[in-house]
Amino acid sequence: YTPPIFTEDGFYIFRLANKIETPLLTEKERDEARNTVKKTIEARKEKELYNNFYRTFFYNKKIETDGDLVKQLTLKLSGILTEKKDSLKISGNPVYLSPADFYNLKVSFDDNTLASSLIDLNESTVTLKDFINQLAFEGFNSEKTDVESVFILLNSRVRKFIEEELLAEEGFKRGLDKLPGVRSQLGIWKENYLYQLMQSKYLDSVDVSEEEVFNYYSERHKEENYPLLVNVIEVLTDSLSAIEEILNEIERGKDIRQLAIEHTKRSWVKTNDGEFGLFPVYMHGEIGKIAETMNIGEIYGPLKVPEGYSVFKLIDKKEEKTISPEPFEKVREDYIEKIGYKKTRVMLTNHTADLAVKYGVSINEEVLKNIPVTNINAFGFRHLGFGGRITAAPLIAPDNEWVEKWIRKMDVIQ
Repeated sequence: YTPPIFTEDGFYIFRLANKIETPLLTEKERDEARNTVKKTIEARKEKELYNNFYRTFFYNKKIETDGDLVKQLTLKLSGILTEKKDSLKISGNPVYLSPADFYNLKVSFDDNTLASSLIDLNESTVTLKDFINQLAFEGFNSEKTDVESVFILLNSRVRKFIEEELLAEEGFKRGLDKLPGVRSQLGIWKENYLYQLMQSKYLDSVDVSEEEVFNYYSERHKEENYPLLVNVIEVLTDSLSAIEEILNEIERGKDIRQLAIEHTKRSWVKTNDGEFGLFPVYMHGEIGKIAETMNIGEIYGPLKVPEGYSVFKLIDKKEEKTISPEPFEKVREDYIEKIGYKKTRVMLTNHTADLAVKYGVSINEEVLKNIPVTNINAFGFRHLGFGGRITAAPLIAPDNEWVEKWIRKMDVIQ
């Protein structure tokens, strides 16, 4: 047995139950094994260095936060989350705050409060507005919306924010921001952040009227009518003598399903265990029409159909029904967000096309065509020194709608 080992999940004690040695027969297998062992040792040493650095760096560091502002922010976040959870009838899933929610959160504070210091760091201060902007950028969600649960979650985010700010300050002190690799990566991520800020700016400026939302709702939510559905087991044959024998077999108690599997001419029914599957009564001609009048368990036939002679048994019937659309109030907030996003996309597309014209963007089609592509999905991570990782590059959705508009604008200019 091992001694107790502490992890994020608690304490564990391990016992070796079995050990299997795999012989490494080729040089390739030995190289792969060595690389695996090397990576494991490096990861363990890196984690040990990180833990030592973390303990030393944060030892005795005291950062002041404004408890009153944290409480105010907690109450407002809890109120927004609870209202959204109730209006959208969310149960058992996290409630996510949208850019519009963060905008409403900010305007719920007066300018003086937003400019107040929430966190006093060693060499700078973080205002309430700065922290809300950071929350909006990273996103905020919670399954529980009561004040206590939101406070615990928010307190954790404040702590994480402070740690990251202190580490960033230390990085600047050590001149890490001057390293070529860091500058290159910061440039990539800075452009991505600016793009996201521009998206948020457009989204905040979009106005969605009640009439637009209701029209959008009316187009998508109409009363739905479902016809009577039936399901039958059928034996289809083109021989009257076979029909006579089948009816005799049924009379003697043989299961019509077995007879259908053995004798029916419809191959798709044979492979479906003798069944048609549920279908509207207006399908399959006279079979559907007659099945509508039958009770479950009744057998009808023979019936002359274009393919031959049919004997069938009704095994299921679903009554016709009408389903009313979802109430407008249930989807209203969701549709405001969707319409706002669509409007934002149009504005961004037009703006991007205008910028492409303004700055003389061009596409080298020969280089583009020669870029090797693969159907293999790949996902890369960038490890952040002592623990932690992010995606190797910003994750952005494909955005090429502006190209067509840009080409049309260029054609007009030429």
